[in-house]
Amino acid sequence: MAKVKSSLMAVYLGVTAEAESYSRVGANCESLTINLNPTETDYADVTMDVTQTDLESYKVTVEGTGKYDKGDPIYELFYKLYRGQTVLDDAKFPLLIVHRFDENKADLYENTTVVLNSINLTGAESLEVDFKLSTNASPKAGTATVQASDNYKTATFTTTSTSTS
Repeated sequence: MAKVKSSLMAVYLGVTAEAESYSRVGANCESLTINLNPTETDYADVTMDVTQTDLESYKVTVEGTGKYDKGDPIYELFYKLYRGQTVLDDAKFPLLIVHRFDENKADLYENTTVVLNSINLTGAESLEVDFKLSTNASPKAGTATVQASDNYKTATFTTTSTSTS
Protein backbone atom coordinates (compact mmCIF):
# COMPACT_ATOMS: atom_id res chain seq x y z
CA MET A 1 0.00 0.00 0.00
CA ALA A 2 1.39 3.39 -0.99
CA LYS A 3 1.82 6.09 1.62
CA VAL A 4 -0.04 9.39 1.19
CA LYS A 5 2.05 12.52 1.66
CA SER A 6 0.63 14.85 4.30
CA SER A 7 0.76 17.71 1.79
CA LEU A 8 -1.94 15.93 -0.21
CA MET A 9 -4.41 16.16 2.67
CA ALA A 10 -5.53 19.77 2.94
CA VAL A 11 -7.68 21.57 5.51
CA TYR A 12 -9.38 24.85 4.63
CA LEU A 13 -11.58 27.25 6.58
CA GLY A 14 -14.10 29.79 5.34
CA VAL A 15 -13.34 33.14 6.97
CA THR A 16 -17.03 34.11 6.93
CA ALA A 17 -20.04 31.95 7.76
CA GLU A 18 -21.29 32.23 4.16
CA ALA A 19 -17.90 31.70 2.52
CA GLU A 20 -17.74 30.43 -1.05
CA SER A 21 -13.94 30.37 -1.05
CA TYR A 22 -11.81 28.75 1.63
CA SER A 23 -8.33 29.55 2.98
CA ARG A 24 -5.83 26.85 3.85
CA VAL A 25 -5.36 26.32 7.58
CA GLY A 26 -2.56 23.80 7.35
CA ALA A 27 -0.22 25.82 5.13
CA ASN A 28 1.95 26.92 8.05
CA CYS A 29 1.18 24.23 10.64
CA GLU A 30 3.75 22.39 12.68
CA SER A 31 1.11 19.81 13.48
CA LEU A 32 -2.36 19.12 12.11
CA THR A 33 -4.43 16.12 13.16
CA ILE A 34 -7.87 15.05 11.98
CA ASN A 35 -9.58 13.17 14.81
CA LEU A 36 -12.67 11.05 14.11
CA ASN A 37 -13.88 10.86 17.75
CA PRO A 38 -16.17 7.83 17.35
CA THR A 39 -19.25 7.40 19.51
CA GLU A 40 -19.59 3.78 20.57
CA THR A 41 -22.11 1.92 22.67
CA ASP A 42 -21.18 -1.30 24.42
CA TYR A 43 -23.87 -3.71 25.47
CA ALA A 44 -23.94 -7.19 26.92
CA ASP A 45 -25.86 -10.03 25.40
CA VAL A 46 -26.42 -12.26 28.42
CA THR A 47 -27.80 -15.09 26.30
CA MET A 48 -24.47 -15.41 24.50
CA ASP A 49 -22.09 -14.30 27.26
CA VAL A 50 -20.55 -11.64 25.03
CA THR A 51 -20.24 -7.92 24.95
CA GLN A 52 -20.80 -6.16 21.65
CA THR A 53 -19.98 -2.69 20.45
CA ASP A 54 -22.01 -0.56 18.07
CA LEU A 55 -20.35 2.32 16.27
CA GLU A 56 -22.98 5.05 16.21
CA SER A 57 -21.35 8.17 14.81
CA TYR A 58 -18.25 10.30 14.39
CA LYS A 59 -17.61 13.87 15.55
CA VAL A 60 -14.69 15.07 13.47
CA THR A 61 -12.27 17.58 14.95
CA VAL A 62 -9.13 19.08 13.49
CA GLU A 63 -6.42 20.12 15.94
CA GLY A 64 -3.27 21.96 15.09
CA THR A 65 -0.61 24.50 15.84
CA GLY A 66 0.38 26.96 13.17
CA LYS A 67 2.05 30.27 12.47
CA TYR A 68 0.23 32.84 10.36
CA ASP A 69 1.50 36.11 8.95
CA LYS A 70 -0.47 39.35 8.91
CA GLY A 71 -2.41 39.58 5.67
CA ASP A 72 -3.14 35.84 5.58
CA PRO A 73 -6.94 35.41 5.84
CA ILE A 74 -6.47 32.81 8.61
CA TYR A 75 -4.34 35.29 10.60
CA GLU A 76 -7.08 37.91 10.22
CA LEU A 77 -9.80 35.47 11.32
CA PHE A 78 -7.90 34.07 14.30
CA TYR A 79 -6.85 37.56 15.44
CA LYS A 80 -10.46 38.80 15.19
CA LEU A 81 -11.71 35.81 17.20
CA TYR A 82 -8.97 36.33 19.80
CA ARG A 83 -9.59 40.07 20.19
CA GLY A 84 -13.35 39.67 20.41
CA GLN A 85 -13.20 36.47 22.47
CA THR A 86 -15.89 35.31 20.08
CA VAL A 87 -18.23 32.52 21.21
CA LEU A 88 -21.39 30.58 20.26
CA ASP A 89 -22.71 31.02 16.71
CA ASP A 90 -20.27 33.86 16.01
CA ALA A 91 -17.40 31.33 16.31
CA LYS A 92 -18.81 29.00 13.62
CA PHE A 93 -17.34 28.83 10.13
CA PRO A 94 -17.34 26.29 7.29
CA LEU A 95 -14.55 23.70 7.30
CA LEU A 96 -13.41 22.01 4.09
CA ILE A 97 -11.22 18.89 4.14
CA VAL A 98 -9.73 18.12 0.73
CA HIS A 99 -8.25 14.75 -0.25
CA ARG A 100 -5.90 15.92 -3.03
CA PHE A 101 -4.57 12.36 -3.38
CA ASP A 102 -8.09 11.20 -4.30
CA GLU A 103 -9.07 13.46 -7.22
CA ASN A 104 -9.73 16.42 -4.86
CA LYS A 105 -12.71 14.73 -3.24
CA ALA A 106 -13.76 16.92 -0.34
CA ASP A 107 -16.00 17.10 2.72
CA LEU A 108 -17.63 20.38 3.72
CA TYR A 109 -18.63 20.74 7.37
CA GLU A 110 -20.84 23.77 7.81
CA ASN A 111 -21.06 25.47 11.21
CA THR A 112 -17.72 24.25 12.52
CA THR A 113 -16.78 25.82 15.84
CA VAL A 114 -13.36 27.48 15.88
CA VAL A 115 -11.74 27.12 19.32
CA LEU A 116 -8.53 29.03 20.00
CA ASN A 117 -6.64 27.31 22.81
CA SER A 118 -3.70 29.70 22.88
CA ILE A 119 -2.14 32.49 20.86
CA ASN A 120 1.47 33.60 20.90
CA LEU A 121 1.79 37.10 19.50
CA THR A 122 5.22 36.77 17.92
CA GLY A 123 5.16 40.44 17.04
CA ALA A 124 2.53 42.47 15.27
CA GLU A 125 3.25 40.67 12.02
CA SER A 126 2.52 37.05 12.96
CA LEU A 127 0.61 34.77 15.32
CA GLU A 128 1.35 31.28 16.57
CA VAL A 129 -1.99 29.62 17.28
CA ASP A 130 -2.98 26.37 18.95
CA PHE A 131 -6.51 25.64 17.71
CA LYS A 132 -9.30 23.09 17.47
CA LEU A 133 -11.94 23.01 14.73
CA SER A 134 -14.95 21.07 16.01
CA THR A 135 -17.58 19.96 13.49
CA ASN A 136 -21.25 20.17 14.42
CA ALA A 137 -22.92 18.17 11.64
CA SER A 138 -22.36 15.53 9.00
CA PRO A 139 -20.39 16.69 5.97
CA LYS A 140 -21.57 17.43 2.46
CA ALA A 141 -19.60 15.42 -0.09
CA GLY A 142 -18.16 17.07 -3.15
CA THR A 143 -15.10 18.11 -5.06
CA ALA A 144 -12.68 20.93 -4.36
CA THR A 145 -10.96 23.11 -6.88
CA VAL A 146 -7.44 24.09 -5.84
CA GLN A 147 -4.70 25.79 -7.81
CA ALA A 148 -0.99 25.08 -7.82
CA SER A 149 -0.48 28.69 -8.96
CA ASP A 150 -1.35 29.98 -5.46
CA ASN A 151 0.46 27.08 -3.73
CA TYR A 152 -2.91 25.48 -2.88
CA LYS A 153 -3.72 28.29 -0.41
CA THR A 154 -7.35 28.67 -1.51
CA ALA A 155 -10.11 26.29 -2.52
CA THR A 156 -13.67 26.32 -3.78
CA PHE A 157 -16.22 23.54 -3.31
CA THR A 158 -18.83 21.93 -5.52
CA THR A 159 -21.37 19.59 -3.96
CA THR A 160 -21.57 16.14 -5.49
CA SER A 161 -24.89 15.85 -7.27
CA THR A 162 -27.06 12.97 -6.22
CA SER A 163 -29.29 11.50 -8.87
CA THR A 164 -32.40 9.47 -8.24
CA SER A 165 -33.14 6.68 -10.62
